[in-house]
Amino acid sequence: MRLITTVLLSALCVGAGASHVSAQATAVVLGLRSVEGDDDFANAVSDALRGSARQVPGWKLLDRSVSMAQMSLAHGCDEIDAACLGEIAKGLSVSRVVYGTVRRTSARSEYDYQLSVSIFDADTGAIGATETDLVPRAEAQDANALGRRASSLMQRLTSGGNVSGVGTLAIQVNVPTAEVHIDGQMVGQTRDQKLIVENVPPGEHMLEITAAGHGTYAQQVMVSPTGQTHVIAALGMASENAAPIATEAAPEQATHDEGAPKTTQSLRWLGYTLVGVGAASVIGLAASWFVLGGINNDATFKKYSNVVTDPNVQDICVEAQRGNRWTGSGPGVTVSELKDVQSMCKTGSTFEVLQWVFLGTALVSGGVGAYLLLTDKPAERGTANGGSEPVFALAPHLGRSSVGLSTTLRF
Repeated sequence: MRLITTVLLSALCVGAGASHVSAQATAVVLGLRSVEGDDDFANAVSDALRGSARQVPGWKLLDRSVSMAQMSLAHGCDEIDAACLGEIAKGLSVSRVVYGTVRRTSARSEYDYQLSVSIFDADTGAIGATETDLVPRAEAQDANALGRRASSLMQRLTSGGNVSGVGTLAIQVNVPTAEVHIDGQMVGQTRDQKLIVENVPPGEHMLEITAAGHGTYAQQVMVSPTGQTHVIAALGMASENAAPIATEAAPEQATHDEGAPKTTQSLRWLGYTLVGVGAASVIGLAASWFVLGGINNDATFKKYSNVVTDPNVQDICVEAQRGNRWTGSGPGVTVSELKDVQSMCKTGSTFEVLQWVFLGTALVSGGVGAYLLLTDKPAERGTANGGSEPVFALAPHLGRSSVGLSTTLRF
């Protein structure tokens, strides 16, 4: 009886141990990919994430420093999806894969770093949470600051969402790019009119949004410790006052009282665009002349011109297209040379037309663009002196047998 009891107890212990081992998840943190090539910063963040992953209860971290780029190349992944991540997890014999990217918040010289980190669960075959964080460039070399941010990211990833004590601010503006400041500190720039700021302490904060040529948006916002706090901001032009818009409300259209001066949008952008088109047309014109000059100086083309002895011939290309080799009254040209001349004639015909197109476009676009740049002023329409700015308009029109586009420049 004692022997049977001992065997049963041993079996239970072994089973409990096996259950404990199976409950432990093996994980790997792949080196983050840097979109703009900031590999040193990406490696530092990856190391900080690995250090935080070692502290996750129930995780056994794979002690290998491999990157997402290496693994996707090794497994031939065209894109990072669940199928690709499943192959990576299988190849590394892990059940959790942490991966992500590092990108700059701006293409200008002043920028911060935006982190985006995700977790893949090989047991379910699904990509779980994705968390983001904004790292000021001043903290890029601060190992302690990166460690705290990595710990917060890992905690949110493994808990399936935001942890209590930090909030998220989702900002939407009516201009493509704007700088966002919280409590006087720049936290990033909007992309496609949006910006999400993570790890904002809950409570009241001063939000300021600025953009070139627009007024400053300033508003006190209350950040919730859970979920996202949404702010929709409408930035007026520099001469207008930015009016706060209520959280989660649609942007209001700017209105003017009757009789009040109405501002006209500057046409400098159009002037620069037209000048650019004119400059490109000049380059095209020069290229056309270069091609035509090369044809006229070509040895085969000159040879064919010399063998055409008929004084009534106005265009030797017409004779070439007819297949006339002029072998009866002169040395003539070979069949291969005739084909070369025919090809050069076709090319020359095309570029003879293009040179006039480029010339006309350069004159019209460059002239109109220069006029707009010289006359455009930030004046107001409807003022006492009756002055007005130049206005450029495009008006499409349809007929039963024609389609057209009318261009009007009023000044």
